[in-house]
Amino acid sequence: MPQTDAVSHLRSRMPALRELLVAKDYRGHDPFDLLNAPILTRLPSKGPAALVVSKFGSRVAPDALRAMMRVPPIEDPKTYCCAYWGHLALSERRQAEVMLSRLADTAQRTSDGAHWGYDYRWPTRSGEMNARGASALVPGAFAMLAVVDGVVVLGCDRHRALLREAVGYYASRHRSPAGPFLGYFPGSRSLTHNANVLGCVALGLGSLTLGDPAPARVAAEAVQPTIAAVHNDGYLPYGDHSRAAWTDCFHHIYVIAALSVIARTNHYVDREACRSAIERLKRYWRAHFLRDDGLLNYYPDRLHPIDPHNYAVTAIYLTIFGSEQDRATAVALLRNVDALAWDARRGRYVHRMHRRRRDRRMFLRWTQAWMFTALAVATADAPFAEHRARYLALESSVDAAGAEPAG
Repeated sequence: MPQTDAVSHLRSRMPALRELLVAKDYRGHDPFDLLNAPILTRLPSKGPAALVVSKFGSRVAPDALRAMMRVPPIEDPKTYCCAYWGHLALSERRQAEVMLSRLADTAQRTSDGAHWGYDYRWPTRSGEMNARGASALVPGAFAMLAVVDGVVVLGCDRHRALLREAVGYYASRHRSPAGPFLGYFPGSRSLTHNANVLGCVALGLGSLTLGDPAPARVAAEAVQPTIAAVHNDGYLPYGDHSRAAWTDCFHHIYVIAALSVIARTNHYVDREACRSAIERLKRYWRAHFLRDDGLLNYYPDRLHPIDPHNYAVTAIYLTIFGSEQDRATAVALLRNVDALAWDARRGRYVHRMHRRRRDRRMFLRWTQAWMFTALAVATADAPFAEHRARYLALESSVDAAGAEPAG
């Protein structure tokens, strides 16, 4: 299909996705929310039971079971972040500001600062259990990046105090006691690489926005263990825990995107080492995730599951950070996954496609919100043109002030 036809086709999906998000009031179910069922709220956090239930919920539990068990729809910071970027790409500034306000309202504010978390208990394979709503680095990083953007580009200065509280919280409470990195949860002793670099880019941009160099210095130190962990061939495991010796495409893309921003904007980082790691990561992505048939592998050299979320993250990255050819690749990837995963009867995307079955479950944040943003960004005529100018001006002001470069 010609590029212009593919763009027009993808734009035709936008009304249904926008209507879905609005009809659900941007609240919905998440793959990992089964523990929110009233009957399961007293399930002990320690031991394997909670992890088994969480995994069952993400991999198998049908929508009907969630309804029967009265699992409530939740607010997710990343849903608001995705919607914020999507509405901006569509030049819907007023709705983007509403998303930013909702995101601010979901922040948990304490004497230590402000943070965001997932609205469900989250047991992990590394043995950690994060309480419902407790601070987590990935949603916190996404939230801080959206708030930074609101302050820098939209001039929403009323959110500056929240940004300062959040940057202070994550720069202190998420510094791991086990090493110079940011933990996924406060007190985490294991290193999750994508979470660490996302936290570092958020702290770095927060530092620029607030005119406070301290968070950028924390980020420059924290990012070093991840840079050092990138193998010569560009492989980077999910984390340093024995059960984290794996990776997938969209987490790999998170790391490339975050390091790309860090190398450009954090004056305290070893930029040469950072750029070298980025090039190795890109080579690995091209060799093991990008396919000749126009699809993406989910795991290295493994196509399934075909997950629209994976394509959405990749397309956003290629559009924002890549060349015109990369943008064309983004459109082609979205068109190809659309042909496979669009559920015309329901007016939305299926959750995943496995070798022998289609997973039609409806997860608002994981699938629909990410695809809404990806389609908006990849088909926009000049996505975020104003953003580039504002951030360049911010970087120039810091350069003029005489930051202390590390390399």
